[in-house]
Amino acid sequence: MTKKQQMIKDSAVDAYGTIYDSEYTKIARQAFLDGMIFWDMVKAGVVSEDMIDEDFFLMLREYNG
Repeated sequence: MTKKQQMIKDSAVDAYGTIYDSEYTKIARQAFLDGMIFWDMVKAGVVSEDMIDEDFFLMLREYNG
């Protein structure tokens, strides 16, 4: 990821987090990031429907954290 792409990503994450009450901002930002990573994985073809379960998302959350 280029520096410009990272700046855009950070801006999007921050903006998304602000639409929630302050007590949920951190969680909302992290969920947004997790969703971005998940969608990149789907587009890359590394995720199949049979992989999608609670364990998959726990692994994604741990990796992305």
